[in-house]
Amino acid sequence: MPEIGSSRKITYHREKLDAYLRGEYIFPATLELDLTSACNRHCPNCASNTQLPLCHLPTEIVKRLLASLEGQTRGLILTGGEPTLAPNFSETLHLARQAGFEELAVVTNGTFLGEEKIAAALLENTSAVRVSLYDWDAESCAGLDPTLKRIEALRARIEHHSSPLQIGVSALTSTENTSILSAVAEKVRSAGAHWIYFHPLCISGIRASHRALIKPAS
Repeated sequence: MPEIGSSRKITYHREKLDAYLRGEYIFPATLELDLTSACNRHCPNCASNTQLPLCHLPTEIVKRLLASLEGQTRGLILTGGEPTLAPNFSETLHLARQAGFEELAVVTNGTFLGEEKIAAALLENTSAVRVSLYDWDAESCAGLDPTLKRIEALRARIEHHSSPLQIGVSALTSTENTSILSAVAEKVRSAGAHWIYFHPLCISGIRASHRALIKPAS
């Protein structure tokens, strides 16, 4: 099955590459949409923490964009800022499903996973939610506990409703926090996340290219 987010994605869409080389117009396999610049966190070293002016993507623009890709682009990733802060977050997911998007993913810091409107929208429309855990340090991972409790509650609802929604977790790593990586992984597994991946801290704008993916046992 074609992946909607992968460094190897081009190998799953050879027909698009061939069409491009023939000089034809092609549609993206996946649309990554920054729904808002708003965020309730100020995590150190966050690429989104750049003091951007507060703005939300208007619903009318979202509708036109999704309509222009209908029938061609199958994947949608909602990001931000913190996408769940956008006034039209739930509506955007619903509109994407109506437009025929098959794989919908949300990248979030997890703060609002416990809110009914957010959780319901995820359960009804989303294929995957990736929770970014960036608020732990070299001494302790206790700061993760509130978010992990929300993950645990969402996983319980997934099981109760037999929802196909997958919960993923991403965690920044550096040489300073290697000693508690195993503790973080265990906490994430115990909370019920379907998978976790670690990626190195990006320094001075340099993007790290190697990422490790671990799927905890269900």
